[in-house]
Amino acid sequence: MVSVSGCTNFTVSNCAFINAKHFILSIQASSKFWVKDNYFNCTELDGKVFTGAIMLFDNVARLVMVTS
Repeated sequence: MVSVSGCTNFTVSNCAFINAKHFILSIQASSKFWVKDNYFNCTELDGKVFTGAIMLFDNVARLVMVTS
């Protein structure tokens, strides 16, 4: 649904990701980012329940997740 690559200083907040069939949020090669106060709802993918919501790879900073 959302793919971010090579970004710095950003926030993903107060979003509703509904009926996702692939990755929901992919963050690659980014730094200084926050993911907070979001709603994730996954559906089935090829007959299997899809459980991955956030995919992180090649990031150079730590992820801060705040859940409510």
